[in-house]
Amino acid sequence: MEDKTVIKAPIDVVVNIFDDSSEISLAISSTFINLHLNANEEFILFKRSYKEEPCQFRSIMSFLSSSHDNDDLRPVSPDLAVPYLSGSSIFHRIIGPCNGLVALTDAINILLFNPATRHFRLLKPSPFGSPLGFCRSINGFAFGFDLIANDHKIVRLAEVHGEPPFYCYTIREWRVEVYELSINTWREADVMDERLPRCVIDIEIDLIEVWVTREYGVNETWCKKYIITPLSIESPLAVWKDHLLLLQSGSGLLISYDLNSDEVKEFNLHGWPRSLRATVYKENMTSIPRGSEHITRVC
Repeated sequence: MEDKTVIKAPIDVVVNIFDDSSEISLAISSTFINLHLNANEEFILFKRSYKEEPCQFRSIMSFLSSSHDNDDLRPVSPDLAVPYLSGSSIFHRIIGPCNGLVALTDAINILLFNPATRHFRLLKPSPFGSPLGFCRSINGFAFGFDLIANDHKIVRLAEVHGEPPFYCYTIREWRVEVYELSINTWREADVMDERLPRCVIDIEIDLIEVWVTREYGVNETWCKKYIITPLSIESPLAVWKDHLLLLQSGSGLLISYDLNSDEVKEFNLHGWPRSLRATVYKENMTSIPRGSEHITRVC
């Protein structure tokens, strides 16, 4: 995205821009970045997968928005193929955004992605393994910014349990893995700070409940906001414009539910069942620091 505004401010951030033949480093002030970060317009990052071979899938991302007078979704730029993530799995996650960055992950790899600049960075894998006779599975994932450390961090909640034939529910341990972007390092933490989201969507067999909190981090302020009658859905994806609940149907179709009018709408956006993911983001110029791993820009 090109910006013609001239900003007179101290230059303190370098953003790397890549093309097919060269790398250009642009010195950009923090004021310029904050202008993008505080922009009001929001977009939807929408990921889906298609089956190409019996055990291989191709994943793509779409960038969507809607006009002010209706809620119809439309593409705002060409689709992108998702690099590095496993082609044998559709169970990818999109976590964020945080300062305009999102994290994408499968069972092994983690990518950082800026939808505005189209930059990806493949992060170094977690070095933590399991003792002989045990295996480690990832049961939780978070991505955020530590204001005290002034750094983006990725947190994974891992369960270490016995492998067959010695598996026992009572033999298991919980580990917290923390990745710090600025130093490109993983570490294990003893405890994880409990930070509750502002909205939780709870799916029951015959209904959906939407809970919100009036005061961030205070459990006693949670209240049930909406109860949605049965829909043929697989899972919720995101909340758009504060009143549209985006969901994926059991057949792999993107649908919306209007919390104000109870209207259900289907969009011509689909993928392999259970492969749909979505998040709402604002464009900004936050750079992804270069590490020892591969970083690329996709067009």
